[in-house]
Amino acid sequence: MKKINILVFLAAIFLLFTESCIKSTLFGDEIIQNDEIGIAYIDTTTLKGKTVKCDSLLVYPNYSIYYLLGELNNPITGKAQSSLFCNFYSTYSAVEDPDSVTFDSIVLTMNIDTSTYFGKKGEEHHLEVYELEESFSTDSLYSDDILQYSSLKAGELDFIPGELDSLTIIEPGDDTITYTNIIRIKLDDDLGKRLLQDTAALKNDTLFNDLFKGFYIKSTPVSNSMFYMMKRNDDYYSRMEIYYSKGTKHAKITFLMHNAFSHFDHDYSNAEISQYFDDETKADSFLFIQGMAGSDIKVSIPDFEFLKDKVLNKAELNFYTVKENENFIIDYPQRLLTYYTGEDGEQIKIEDLTFGDNILQNQYFYFGYGTDYDEEGVKGKKYILNITLHLKEMIEKGQFSTELTIKPERRTGDPGSAKFYGFKSPKLRARLKLLYSNKN
Repeated sequence: MKKINILVFLAAIFLLFTESCIKSTLFGDEIIQNDEIGIAYIDTTTLKGKTVKCDSLLVYPNYSIYYLLGELNNPITGKAQSSLFCNFYSTYSAVEDPDSVTFDSIVLTMNIDTSTYFGKKGEEHHLEVYELEESFSTDSLYSDDILQYSSLKAGELDFIPGELDSLTIIEPGDDTITYTNIIRIKLDDDLGKRLLQDTAALKNDTLFNDLFKGFYIKSTPVSNSMFYMMKRNDDYYSRMEIYYSKGTKHAKITFLMHNAFSHFDHDYSNAEISQYFDDETKADSFLFIQGMAGSDIKVSIPDFEFLKDKVLNKAELNFYTVKENENFIIDYPQRLLTYYTGEDGEQIKIEDLTFGDNILQNQYFYFGYGTDYDEEGVKGKKYILNITLHLKEMIEKGQFSTELTIKPERRTGDPGSAKFYGFKSPKLRARLKLLYSNKN
C-alpha cells in the first residue's frame, strides 16, 4: 500500500534507534552469556506447515467505508480482481405529480481515496455500472457470492483515481459547490425516469428496494491497479441523484449509499503460488500470503516439551520476504495476525495480539507489522509475530504442540501479498526464536 502513515514513520524512527539493542539483549548472546545466568536462545525448533487458500471470507454484513476496485496481476500470486455490490437508502420524499416536472439526468457520485493506491500509480480505469436484478439478502454474504445483475450497462466512466481534479457544480437553487476526490457517472435516463415516476416507492423502503435493488460496479485498469471507493468521506456520502425541473425551478432527489460488499475473484492459472497450496514439503522452500480472498499460512510447532521445566521469556515467529524481480510491483500486507483454532472450529486471535493491541497501543515491532530488513545480502520486509503468551498458555495446560494460522489484517481492504522463505530455506528461513531460562 502506497500511503504515508505517520505512525509507521514514527515506528521506523523508533526501530532505527532500538533494534540493535533489542537484538543483542533478547536474541543474541553478545551481552548476556548463556553460561552466566542460565539464559538460552535457540531458533532451530522444528516448524511445519503449508500455504492454504482462504476459506469462507465473510464480507457482509460489515462496518467498512472502504471498498477495493480494480485488478492486480503478478506471476507469483496470479490475477486478483475486486468489484462491488451496493444499494441505496430511499429518501421518503418524492415529486407529488411526476407528469408536471421535466426529468433532466441521473448521476452516481462516488468518493475516491486519491491518497492510496495499490499496484501501478497513474493507471487509467474503466468503470462500469450495472443495475442489480436481485436484492441484498439479510443473511451473511461471502466474497464469492454474486447477486444477479443486468447485462446492460447503466453507466461507465474512464478516469485516473490518483489524478482527480476538483469539480465545481451548480446545484439546484444556484448554489455553486466545489467537490474534491469524487467521480460523477451519468446513468441511463430510463432508470431515472422510472424512479421519478413511482412516488409510492420513493416514500417506502420495501417498495423502493423492490423497484431499485442497487448496483454492481467494477473497474478495469489498463494495467495493475486498485483503489479505494469510500462509502462516505467527512460526512459526504457516495450517492445517486436525480435532477429535474418544474418550470424554471430546478430540484433533485438524493439517495445515499447504504449497504455494500466486495466480491473477489482469484485466478491462479500459471501463477507460482498454485504449486504450493496444501503442500507441506514445498513449504520448506517458500510460503505465500495474500489479502482479499487469497491465501493464509498454516504453521505447526509439533514439539516444545523441552520448555516444560523452563521459564519462557520470549517466543516469536519470523518471516522474511523473498527478493524478487523488480519488473513487477508487489504490495506487501501491512500487518499479519496469528490465530489458533477453538473447540468449535472458530479462528481465535492469540492472547499476544490482544495484549499488543490493548496494552501496548499498537506498538509495531513485535506484533505483526512489516518492517524493512537488510540481512545476508537481501533486502525486503520482515514480519515478527509474538507468540510468547500463547506458548506459555499451552505449556501451563500441559500441551506441547500447537497449530497456528497466519492471516493478513483487514484482508477485505488490503490486497497485499508476499512470498516468504520457507521453513528449511538455506537463507533467511521462516523460524521460531525462543529465549528461555532455568527455573529458580
